[in-house]
Amino acid sequence: MEPSTPPPKRRRHRWLIFAFVLVLVSMVSWWFWPRGDARFVGKWQQWSQVGRMNSKVRKVTFSRNGTVSFDDHKRLKNWPIQTWRVKGSHVVFGSRLPFPQSRVSRWLTAWMRQFTGVEFWGTEVPVRIVKVTDSEIHLDPPDSVGIDVLTRIPD
Repeated sequence: MEPSTPPPKRRRHRWLIFAFVLVLVSMVSWWFWPRGDARFVGKWQQWSQVGRMNSKVRKVTFSRNGTVSFDDHKRLKNWPIQTWRVKGSHVVFGSRLPFPQSRVSRWLTAWMRQFTGVEFWGTEVPVRIVKVTDSEIHLDPPDSVGIDVLTRIPD
């Protein structure tokens, strides 16, 4: 009798392919992961300047991963969390859906906006950046009469 050849070691090949795909997916995810502008990252106290009056509005937390949370002490704390990014001379809150909105999704968005006061999906709100320093950010919201001033809260 002739000695038979051992079966090929396919199990090792599967693990190598799996490891390669895992590394590839990790690298692509890291490369495309949203990153916030370092000038904005941190905790801020937002004030609205309307004429001579300054009113304390809320605490805003810009995260490095591209999310922002608001705490206005009137609604649920840190709800909801939105995305943010800097695009040119604007801070853009929210993101557009990759597909057209239907009548149902527009109605649901409007209902959620009325219920919570915040856009959830499908809407981008660009806010013009007036001035940025280490301790203050001045923003000009599109539907506002005055300027919003964000003052950095020390960590």
